[in-house]
Formats: sequence, structure tokens, C-alpha cells
Amino acid sequence: MFYNWTDEMICRYFDTHWNTSLDKICAMSGRSMPEVTKALLIAEPPEHWSNAELRVPFKPRHLTAGDPTSWVSTVWDALHNTLDDGTWTDEQVDEVNTAMAWIAEELGVKQEDV
Repeated sequence: MFYNWTDEMICRYFDTHWNTSLDKICAMSGRSMPEVTKALLIAEPPEHWSNAELRVPFKPRHLTAGDPTSWVSTVWDALHNTLDDGTWTDEQVDEVNTAMAWIAEELGVKQEDV
């Protein structure tokens, strides 16, 4: 019997299958891309989670003078909000990603710190 997954089921699968695509989740869950995206965007960690349990420690991203990591992080946040809107070609996205990698390297910013 085929049925639609709940938002919780989608989030649980996504959190445990990092290499899966959203298309595959849509096909498996019986939900549309906008429904899956919305479920993932509004998902919140369970109440019993703490920052100590997360793989990457929580680091506030506040733009700070003299802190190149905060600069790169701020630009990445802005780019991620616009690169996925469908108006950029794959080539343009690749060029932006490459430029950002060069900028971060030149500033001595490690990707895992961003």
C-alpha cells in the first residue's frame, strides 16, 4: 500500500541518508518537491538535543571587523540564499564557488570554520 510520508518521516530519512537526493525522497515519500523542501526547512531538532550532541559545534555567525571567517561566512550565507533560486546557470554557480574558495584560501579561512 502506497502512502505519503509525514514531515517527521521525511526529516528522519534525510538526517540519516546524507547522500540521497531530494528527487529520490520525493519519489519514495509520495510528496512533491515543494512539500519535501518545506518539511525540511521548517524542521527543528528534537527538544532533547543540545549543541554538544551536534557533529559541528554551534558557532554564531556575526560579521566582525578583523575576523575573515565571519566575512566569508556572511558572503556564503547571502550566496546560498540566491544561488538556489533557479536564475543562475550551473557554470555561474561553479564560478562563484571557485571564486569563494580562492578568497577563503587567500584569507586563510578553513572551510570547516565557516
